[in-house]
Amino acid sequence: MPRYRPHVAARPSWRCRVCGAAWPCSPARLSLLGEYRENRTGLLIYLAGTRTR
Repeated sequence: MPRYRPHVAARPSWRCRVCGAAWPCSPARLSLLGEYRENRTGLLIYLAGTRTR
């Protein structure tokens, strides 16, 4: 049974580590929207923070 691998960004290319698409890829977008459905401000803060790390 395949293990779930989160679709996260690989820096400095900002490509998805799993599928190689520009990040956030479609699976990452769906995951982030589900996780931050009730907290859009939190989503913006998270996305802004990923660019500065």
